[in-house]
Amino acid sequence: MVSKSSITSTATCVLFVSALALGTGTTLEDTVAYRSCISAPASCTQLRLIGLNITGPLPSDLSRLTALTTLALSSNSITGTLPSEIGLLTALNYPWLDSNSLTGTIPTEEDLAMPPCTGTVRTWYLNDNRISGSIPTEIGMLKYLALLL
Repeated sequence: MVSKSSITSTATCVLFVSALALGTGTTLEDTVAYRSCISAPASCTQLRLIGLNITGPLPSDLSRLTALTTLALSSNSITGTLPSEIGLLTALNYPWLDSNSLTGTIPTEEDLAMPPCTGTVRTWYLNDNRISGSIPTEIGMLKYLALLL
């Protein structure tokens, strides 16, 4: 379990934890950082939990974090598909979900519940997962997207 002293927090509720392995079977919802963000969703702009052995699927209530600009969950053991609710994170610039065990396909813009051409995603890391299928053409309509891995 991550102690509160392991979390760097500012007035905008920027949470960053790295290089600290969590116990086996720890889900995103089990982390103090995620619970802190969910308790104050409008002020949580970044959630960075990289390489912490987080398991399980991305929770559907992730969509409550409407101010989130960075979601960095790289190098964990996150499973399941990309939830369509991630499209409700309209401030999201940097979804870094690489090096996990995500499956399924990349959701289309329609699946993501994202208005056409308004997504703010700039870099989207999905590499080193088990995602299959082709890249949806709608991804090309994300006017700020510079890199999709």
